[in-house]
Amino acid sequence: MGFNLRGIKRLLDQTKGDPSQLLSLKRVISMPFETEQPQVYTVAELAERLGPDIPPSALDKAVDLGVLIPLADGQYEAPAPSLIDIAAEVVARGVPLDHALTVFVKVRERCEQIGREFVRLFLDDLWKPFAGAGYPDERWHEVEESIERLRPLSSQAVLAVYQLTMTTEVERAFGRELERLSRRR
Repeated sequence: MGFNLRGIKRLLDQTKGDPSQLLSLKRVISMPFETEQPQVYTVAELAERLGPDIPPSALDKAVDLGVLIPLADGQYEAPAPSLIDIAAEVVARGVPLDHALTVFVKVRERCEQIGREFVRLFLDDLWKPFAGAGYPDERWHEVEESIERLRPLSSQAVLAVYQLTMTTEVERAFGRELERLSRRR
C-alpha cells in the first residue's frame, strides 16, 4: 500500500489494530471508478475511426493524456473506449482531432478539480470526524459505504450540473448569435 513498516505500525496503533478493517478500506478505496472495459485498437483501426490523416502529434497527445496507451506492434489500448467513439463523432462532424484533444485537456483539468473537491468533502466531513473519534469499530462499515456511494453520487452530481450548465450556455450563445444576425439586416 506504499507504507513503510513504521507507518503501518502507526496506522494500526491509531486504528486500534484490526488489519482486516484497513484491508477492507484499502479494497474500497482502490476500486476503480471506471465502468468501461478497455479496448485495443491498431493504428489502422484508429485511422478508420478518426480519419486516415491522424497527425502523429495527435496520437502523441492522446498518449500523454492517457486516452491511449501504446502497446506492442503499434497497437493502442483505450482505457475508456467511449472517448474514441466521441472523438470519431466530432471528427466526422468536421472538428479537427487536435482541437477535440485540446478541449479534452480542458475538460480533464476541470474534472481533476471536481474530483479533488469530492475527495476533500469526504475527508473533511466523514474521514476526519471518524479519525477524531478514534476510528470506532462500529463506524468502519459506514465509512466504507460512504466511499462506495461517493462514486455514483459524484458522477450523478457532475452530470446534473453539467446538463443545467450546458442548457444555459447553449441558450446564451445562440441568443447572442441570433441577436448578431438580427443586427445585420
